[in-house]
Amino acid sequence: MAAFALCWQQVFFWVLSDPDTRQWGSLIGSALLLTGLIMMMLSHRTGGNRQGGGAP
Repeated sequence: MAAFALCWQQVFFWVLSDPDTRQWGSLIGSALLLTGLIMMMLSHRTGGNRQGGGAP
């Protein structure tokens, strides 16, 4: 989601020439980026081995 938000912001910055549309696109992209970062923080796993359960 964070990568999509960054792409969204770039499209609205480089492609569109209307200042109002750019502003709303940037605001929506920032909200998506924040949502993606929150999702990454909430999905952080606690514990040691992330490789899976194998033989020691």
